[in-house]
Amino acid sequence: MTSALVPVPQQEILSTGVETVNVNVGLMGLSVHTQRSYRRHITDYLRMVNQLDQKIAQLDFDSLDLDMAIRSLSTANLKVFLGQMKARGLGKQSITQAKAAVVWLAQFFADIGRVPYWLPAALSKVKAPRAEEGQRPGTWLDHDEMAQTAQYAEQVTK
Repeated sequence: MTSALVPVPQQEILSTGVETVNVNVGLMGLSVHTQRSYRRHITDYLRMVNQLDQKIAQLDFDSLDLDMAIRSLSTANLKVFLGQMKARGLGKQSITQAKAAVVWLAQFFADIGRVPYWLPAALSKVKAPRAEEGQRPGTWLDHDEMAQTAQYAEQVTK
């Protein structure tokens, strides 16, 4: 076996038999904030699907177990994961970002030839649950404040 992106020393392949992939290489093109968010959501997703110990602070994205990650990718698992996020009271933006992280992982695996392209396409079609609760309350202007804002805008544009 060989790694999909980073060569694994031959003695390590013989001793563990686990094929790994360096997911950090794929994440490098994303912003630092997106990388941090995707790592967190992918870790949470893989923990949930594989019932991994919550004490694991972070999965090793330099050598992620490829077989375990690929077996975890399914529309049913994604629906359960997003449903659990909704049940925890997370907002729409968090749920959508978590879905994007899992779809990104599937797309990454498709790009390196490890899964068919229909898998990320199928995952992207999963509807994120509505997160009516857990939304941050908006700050809305009342009628008088709107009138003052419009009046100010007229003065500035003259």
